[in-house]
Amino acid sequence: MNLVKNVATYDTKVLKISGPLGKNFTLKSGEKTIQAGQLLSYDKETGKLVKYAKDTKLAFTIALEDADATSGDVPVLVAVPGTVFNSAEVKGADLESDFNVVKELWENGIILEEVK
Repeated sequence: MNLVKNVATYDTKVLKISGPLGKNFTLKSGEKTIQAGQLLSYDKETGKLVKYAKDTKLAFTIALEDADATSGDVPVLVAVPGTVFNSAEVKGADLESDFNVVKELWENGIILEEVK
C-alpha cells in the first residue's frame, strides 16, 4: 500500500493506530464491493471476512481500503486492535440504533470516536 498516496484518507478516518497499520484478511467471494469504513464480520465456517449484518453477524473489524470480491476472494486491509476509527466514517450499520457494533468492536480492541 502506498501510504503517501492515501495519507489524506487515513488522516480523516483513522484517528490513531497503535502497532501495525493494519492486517490483510480475505474478503469472501460474493460480498461484492466494499468501501473503506465498511463493517466486517468473521465467518468462522470459512475463515474469511463478510459484510456485517445486525443480529446475525458480529462486528469484527473495519475495512481500511476499498475492495471488490464480486468474482473471487480478495485480500483487504482491515483495522487491528489499537485502532481508533472515526465513527462518522463507518459504513454498514446505523450507530444511532445498533449499539452492539460499538461493544463488539471494543471487545476486539477497535475504538470508535466521532470526528466531523
